[in-house]
Amino acid sequence: MSLAAFLLSAVLALSPQQVEVAARITADGQPECTLYLPDQTSLPCRPVITVIAGARVIGHSSGEVIRLTGAAVRRLNRDEFALLVAHEVAHYYLGHTASTPAAELAADRLGAALACRAGFSPAAGISVLRFAAAGRTHPRRDVRRMAILAAPCRVPAVTFAR
Repeated sequence: MSLAAFLLSAVLALSPQQVEVAARITADGQPECTLYLPDQTSLPCRPVITVIAGARVIGHSSGEVIRLTGAAVRRLNRDEFALLVAHEVAHYYLGHTASTPAAELAADRLGAALACRAGFSPAAGISVLRFAAAGRTHPRRDVRRMAILAAPCRVPAVTFAR
């Protein structure tokens, strides 16, 4: 999917600022994945982000589609939104097909690194965990907080306007 198609699929439900956040996080696409088009051009592999109805802040990755609830779009600040999107993009990049505590922690770590690489602060976005429920498939918030904060975060040399 082209960046233009990605942005068009998201722009109908996301604000322009949220589209920018998602585009920065997915900028390079999935590592070692290229889509080859009939016209001999190629594009990086990126997930499609959609917004579904929902009063609770939830993100879910399934195959190439990331679903965010309307509450996630309306209620999160920029760094929280970036960390949520990056976490779901990490599930896509890692090829997760089921939610397990190990998969969630791996997505937390890679998501924090992706958010950081895109110029966002995982430490500032970590408050998104207030919406996370622990259970059979998701670790406790304190464990997830430690995984996110332990992820390597080097602020890129280029800074982005916020």
